[in-house]
Amino acid sequence: LNCLFVILTQNMPSHVMIYSAADPCLGRLDYESMSQQALMEMFVAQVSPSNRIAWTDENGNFLDLVDWPGVHLDEDGKNVKSITWDRARSYEEQCNGGTISFEWLPDTVHCVDIGEC
Repeated sequence: LNCLFVILTQNMPSHVMIYSAADPCLGRLDYESMSQQALMEMFVAQVSPSNRIAWTDENGNFLDLVDWPGVHLDEDGKNVKSITWDRARSYEEQCNGGTISFEWLPDTVHCVDIGEC
């Protein structure tokens, strides 16, 4: 992130002070420092709200990973090991779309099985 600040002073109207700052860490997400919970939330963030309902409470807030159906954690309950989302849907029920962002999939996941929708 590069910032350029121009400061005009009242005492010296004919002079302009320019200050430049660069901090590459500002505004960037660090994948390695993100929790499994945060990564999984990013993984499904672009899924339509009607399809996200299984992972959220009545206020739209994400549930703890331990409460996500089809998400299997390790013995410690800290890391996601596998994901199995295979919902049997009736012909009348429509998939409402969205995108799953695989770039946010935790690196501890060994198997992802996503059926229709």
